[in-house]
Amino acid sequence: MPPIGRQVAGRGLIEGLVQHTSAQALHAVADDDADLTHFEDLAVRAGWNGQIRRHRHDALSSRAEIGTLMLPGPGLAPFAWARSRNGGANYALCGLTHTIATHRMTEELFDLLVAPLTPADTIVCTSKAVRDAVRYQFDMADEAGWGARDAHPELPVIPLGIDTSAFADNHGTRADRRRRLGVSQDGVAVLSVGRLSVFEKMHPAPLFLALQRAAAEIAQPLHLFMCGWFPDSISERLHRAMAAEFAPDITVSFPDGRDAETCRGLYQAADLFVFPVDNIQETFGLAPVEAMAAGLPVVASDWNGIAETVVHGETGLKVPTFMAAPGSGGGMAARYADGTHSYHQYLGCVQQRVAVDVRALAQAVQALSDNPGLRRQMGAAGRRRARDVYDWAAVVPRFEAQWASQAERLRGTHPPALTRHPDEARRPPHPDPLSQYSGYASARLSGRHVLTQAAPLDKARLSRLIHLTGAAQSGYLAATPETLLRISAEIHDRTQISMDDLAASLDLSFVETEAAALRLAKYDLLQIIDQEVRQ
Repeated sequence: MPPIGRQVAGRGLIEGLVQHTSAQALHAVADDDADLTHFEDLAVRAGWNGQIRRHRHDALSSRAEIGTLMLPGPGLAPFAWARSRNGGANYALCGLTHTIATHRMTEELFDLLVAPLTPADTIVCTSKAVRDAVRYQFDMADEAGWGARDAHPELPVIPLGIDTSAFADNHGTRADRRRRLGVSQDGVAVLSVGRLSVFEKMHPAPLFLALQRAAAEIAQPLHLFMCGWFPDSISERLHRAMAAEFAPDITVSFPDGRDAETCRGLYQAADLFVFPVDNIQETFGLAPVEAMAAGLPVVASDWNGIAETVVHGETGLKVPTFMAAPGSGGGMAARYADGTHSYHQYLGCVQQRVAVDVRALAQAVQALSDNPGLRRQMGAAGRRRARDVYDWAAVVPRFEAQWASQAERLRGTHPPALTRHPDEARRPPHPDPLSQYSGYASARLSGRHVLTQAAPLDKARLSRLIHLTGAAQSGYLAATPETLLRISAEIHDRTQISMDDLAASLDLSFVETEAAALRLAKYDLLQIIDQEVRQ
């Protein structure tokens, strides 16, 4: 099985807890003995040699020794109903966000608002951006009259963690690793790590285009290692085709990221790490934290939790991201909710309304490629930040303090009353993603933003781009080819123009203009200017 982010994070939390907890005993709660045994095996392999107390979930209400029950996801509702049916409120519930973009997660968050929660129940969010997205959904439910307005669980922010020692620098093998990878002595090795899915992780076109731009400005040869795995043949074909088309002067390879040793070896051999994510599936991003732990400077999109992990100008460089303004994504949500579009198609539709600044990405890569001293300085700062903020030794105490606080608040709380679950037909619709996730990007596109031409576009090239970049596979085009060509021609004639003036000049709605501008910017066919990177 390839490593999936939420599974890696869950296993890491267990391992980190075992190694850094102040508790004298671990409590395992599950529905059957096989799951309890599996937890014991994980804990023992991670080094636990203390007591493990096993609890069946159906008998948990009588166990006063459980202060807070930690769950692997945000779906507290079934556990709250079970707790209430069993006649008790003598333990609190604590969930944890991973991705919240799936329809299943949307429904689980809605269901929290009709479940018998206590004031001590909590969902830990891994970033402020995710917390804001969850709050948006709760507010939407309030407006629709779904559930009780005072039933919102607390939403503290605690990041995910890693074992930073696993990525410790090993200078003794660096030269040998680079030689075996075919990186020349003066070459710059650029690393990216993650699932190689165009629609579910990040669109690779901005990265390829940016590296090609950077390669034209620096003397050293660039090598890109996209360490990961292809979830399907379409993703592999698209990645390889885009690499050949957009980055012909870059040596691009795709090492197997399912092998942990391969990944860690690449962290040691690389010069810098890139992570230009543009997908709402991503909520935190462990890979940039791993890169910092390995002493690599990070070039990342200013996006979601990544905007909080990377300190611009200190541990790396953040690249601006632009997203469509809130309010026009209801159709995307409806097509996903009613089954017209698959989850991958839904993510791809939203992704078409997001653009990473390709020129800024190229400039960041160039700045670090040209300056080994800056790379070392940022790498050292990143290693310190990873150790001080994201090592399990720092993260586990924050979780333990959260759990203790919940247990304390639970004292004196009356058991929540059982209530009738509302009619499912009244459940609010799947949220508009452009509204719910508007805080993920650096900026929402507005009429004040100015567009300037980056490259000419004709009908033949546009047709090739649509098929080459996966837009055809998404089953949805945010902007028609005719609109894309009209906007490209208009900007070429004007040199630069504001969004408002462009829409007026072509007699287009703002939504049509916005969708087309973001599509063109994504492929470096125009540039959006007048926006600062979040610090």
